[in-house]
Amino acid sequence: MKDYQVFLQKLVQDRVAFGGFLIVFIVILVGFFAPYLAPYPGDVKAIHLSERLQRPTLKHLLGTDDFGRDILSRVIFGTRVSFTIALIAVGACLIIGIPIGLYAGFYENWLSSVFMRIGDIFLSVPQIVLALAFASALGRSMPNIILALSVTYWPWFSGIVFAETRKVKKSVFIEATVALGASSSRTIFRHVLPNVLSPIIIRSTVGMGYTILTAAALGFIGVGAPPPTPEWGIAIADARQYLPEAWWCATFPGLAIFLTVMGFNMLGDGLRDLLDPRLKRGGREEIKVGE
Repeated sequence: MKDYQVFLQKLVQDRVAFGGFLIVFIVILVGFFAPYLAPYPGDVKAIHLSERLQRPTLKHLLGTDDFGRDILSRVIFGTRVSFTIALIAVGACLIIGIPIGLYAGFYENWLSSVFMRIGDIFLSVPQIVLALAFASALGRSMPNIILALSVTYWPWFSGIVFAETRKVKKSVFIEATVALGASSSRTIFRHVLPNVLSPIIIRSTVGMGYTILTAAALGFIGVGAPPPTPEWGIAIADARQYLPEAWWCATFPGLAIFLTVMGFNMLGDGLRDLLDPRLKRGGREEIKVGE
């Protein structure tokens, strides 16, 4: 049986991982097919004051907001917005963090120390605070919110890659590769990088959920995506003044955030057990001792 078949079999057997995978898969499908799934795809940003704050009915399954827009349609299109923000931001973090972590972990010189100290400065302040500062300074737009999230989140990836690279560098097979005359670049990309991919994949999966949550928080504060973008955080912020009477305006965007972030966290926890056997064996040993 091939490796990917074994992995898929273990993924299906792990209830947490498979549940998270199903949620993430559904979220991706909803975002991709948003124009076909939304009941009113052409009126996501349109204003219909005559239909404002209507309760959930057969016409509007999740009700309407304070501008008369269909909440179900905006939640569906918000899936695309939130996922796009998270995907680009996490991708940028990988592009920045992986090379820095590999270089700093493999070469122990003054430049690697500078890189890691810069990362430590970013890590010393909560990301939401830094992202808020950057987003406020740059202005309210989709590219700016993505830039703010990317600039403030990359040290998490570089730190993980740095730590794992330091461990792999001390392995016997790396010392043998260097002794045989392999160049540093070949050693890094052919031998070190494949052995640090597991924590990168895990961090990326969990980071998607965390980035979606952070983007929604920035939208709620008022420095995220600009209105009338159908973004979940903006929807909850706009619905505050109508609570608790128009509860549906904030409830359904909040549920979308909750389910999406939970799905990525469940998938990340499951991948950690599947991709890092050391953690899984350690957990089993702890259970035996406790018994």
